[in-house]
Amino acid sequence: MRLIRPAMTYASEIMAYRTESLEVDPEIPGSSELPDFESPAEWIAHCESLTDSATLPPDHVEADEWMMVDDDSRIAGVINIRHHIDHPYLAEWGGHIGYSIRPGERGRGYAKVQLTLALDKCRDLGLDRVLLTCDLGNEPSRRTILSCGGVFERMTVIGPEHPGPMERYWITL
Repeated sequence: MRLIRPAMTYASEIMAYRTESLEVDPEIPGSSELPDFESPAEWIAHCESLTDSATLPPDHVEADEWMMVDDDSRIAGVINIRHHIDHPYLAEWGGHIGYSIRPGERGRGYAKVQLTLALDKCRDLGLDRVLLTCDLGNEPSRRTILSCGGVFERMTVIGPEHPGPMERYWITL
């Protein structure tokens, strides 16, 4: 498994990932808003716009989108790394990293692999610790965060930005 940037080479895989994921979750966590884009080219352009403050859409922070692919170029997961969390939503609920695993690939340990690879990218960005959150009751995500060194900080408050309580974890890099 390896992390790669979204590219048109993977257009059909991006759409297959999107279709399969939307059958389970209308949001696809960590996907840089993939559900909002009908074409892979538009989504890829959006992902590229997130990497530079000069092209950053309003109410976003600089971020890198990565796809985790196997040796057959099948996308097993997506992960978004925010360069900082100096943003009201990210500081409380979103954290530095959001991710998801393709529904048909869940339960195989890919989330831990993907998060481990992403933590290396965070080190490359110069981050010394990262905040990850998960919905209360999302046991697979909680186990993944803990397996990568996550230390529970606290529960978040329920507010207008998020309808339910979330667990907050910090990973020191």
